[in-house]
Amino acid sequence: MECVSVKDAQYLSDYKIKLIFNTGEEGVVDLEDLIFSSPAAEPLRDKDEFAKFYLDEWKTLAWPCDFGVAPEFLYEQAEINEQLELMEQEEDEDYLAGKYQSLHEISYNHIESAYLFVSSGEYGMNTALICKDSGRILRRSDMSGEDEIEEAEEDGTLNWHETVEVPHRNDLDLGQNMVFEFINKELPNEYDRVRDIFSRKGSYSRYKTFLERCGKLDEWHEFENKREKKALLEWCKENGILLED
Repeated sequence: MECVSVKDAQYLSDYKIKLIFNTGEEGVVDLEDLIFSSPAAEPLRDKDEFAKFYLDEWKTLAWPCDFGVAPEFLYEQAEINEQLELMEQEEDEDYLAGKYQSLHEISYNHIESAYLFVSSGEYGMNTALICKDSGRILRRSDMSGEDEIEEAEEDGTLNWHETVEVPHRNDLDLGQNMVFEFINKELPNEYDRVRDIFSRKGSYSRYKTFLERCGKLDEWHEFENKREKKALLEWCKENGILLED
């Protein structure tokens, strides 16, 4: 997907803004949590001041008090709001039960382990399948030669209609969206510097070095783990995987 930017913004009410992105998509973002959790945004808790936003040179929201919000973060929040709205519209028995509800409960820890296995290599190097009818998780690795998927096919125990492929970290579309969400909350004045870091190769290692200098590396790891768990739980729900209590 091309780099996200904001083409137009319209104030609605409270801390809500309607946005039109360069992708042609529209969405409404509610920035109340961000405004009240970020010390740099304190002047914007006054709704009159909040409404004085404009589009800066990065084509994203900014305010006269020098507070700005990354377009990637805005895009993600707009998508989340849209999903929640759809969920509210589809509160019928079939939706709540899950259209593709799992036939077998699966431990979240096992799913997380499979996710880390898939994400430990380059995209496509490792594969893991969740068998919803049995609760098994089958693995294949191009690096080690392990192939439980082929073995299950050969012995006739693999039902492809009841399998879901475990996502790679890249599939969850966290990446820079997660980075700028963290920066907006923890180091809002360093937004331009971090954006510059991610404009060149080797950005992630330089980003962690930067966070270490700022004394924020531990907070980043905690934030990253929470966001990945949230995304993985949402993925489970979307794919009808029933988790053990």
